[in-house]
Amino acid sequence: MSIPASLVAKHFMVVDDYESMRVMVSEQLKAFGINKITFASSGNEALKKISDLDSSDPIQYVLTDMMMKDGSGIDLVTGIRQQLGKKNLPVLMITSKSEINLLLDAIKAGISNYLTKPWEEEEFAKKLMECDKN
Repeated sequence: MSIPASLVAKHFMVVDDYESMRVMVSEQLKAFGINKITFASSGNEALKKISDLDSSDPIQYVLTDMMMKDGSGIDLVTGIRQQLGKKNLPVLMITSKSEINLLLDAIKAGISNYLTKPWEEEEFAKKLMECDKN
C-alpha cells in the first residue's frame, strides 16, 4: 500500500519498552518508505527527545505502545498534549489491549487513533493516514 509523500517525509518517533516491538514498527514504517525515525524506550525518554528536537528537527508523528514498564502510553499522550502543549501532533496508540475503558482513557488523553496488535499492513497504513488528517 502506498503512503502519501507528505507523510513519508515526516519525522516519526516510535515509543515502546520492548526493542523487538520498536524494530517491528520501524520495519513496517520503512516498508512504506518512511526512514526518518527516532526511538524511545519510555514515555519519559520520548517527552525529553520531543522537547530536545523541537527546534532542530521536530518530531512530527508519534507511535506509542499503550502499556510500558515506565508509565503508560496514556501518560505519554497526556504529557505531549499538556506538558509540551502539542495539541496537533499525531499520536497513534499501538496496543494489544481491547478493553473499552482503556481505549476511552486514551481517547480522552488525546490520541489521534489506535491500532491493535497484531495488525495487517493495509490497516497500519490506513491508521497512519487517518491520524495525519486530524
